[in-house]
Amino acid sequence: MTRIPFLAAAALVAGVAFAPTVQAQPLAGPSCTIGTNCGHTLEATVPVLVNLRLQNATTNLGAITADDFDNGQRIAGPLFEARANRPYSVTLVAANPTFGGTGNPSKAAGNVRYAVVTEAAGCSAAGAYAAVPTAAAAGIFSGNAGLSARQQLCFDIVWNYASDAPGTYNLPLNLSVTAP
Repeated sequence: MTRIPFLAAAALVAGVAFAPTVQAQPLAGPSCTIGTNCGHTLEATVPVLVNLRLQNATTNLGAITADDFDNGQRIAGPLFEARANRPYSVTLVAANPTFGGTGNPSKAAGNVRYAVVTEAAGCSAAGAYAAVPTAAAAGIFSGNAGLSARQQLCFDIVWNYASDAPGTYNLPLNLSVTAP
């Protein structure tokens, strides 16, 4: 008769198996003794981080009035802010040279002028407005590394009684951020 040691027999009855002892791999880093320092270095690669955030994707111009035709329509566009870990520039360009929609399909994007002011100042403080470009993007804001103050994009739209027929009008704009 073969004798099974008591613990092994108890493990078999309980259904428990003993795993063999695993030998750990030796550590390959520095080794220190009392009174010495072990050097250790933290390493990371930080990429270029540049982000432009808009308040919304659409500015609704509302129902255009006779006053808008007579004086132009000034309206606040989206707020925007940039976050970057290096200097950056924000640009603006119309995606198309003319408006889309069912109104005047040849209404030029240049009928829209823009200005940029701080959120705190608001569009009423905007000085000169410039025509929205259609070929090369225009630089509208730049900053250094960090979080920018919120900026307000303001629009001044010229409406024309003779050419701007009733209908819908839309003009996609592209805002981009670059880190030169």
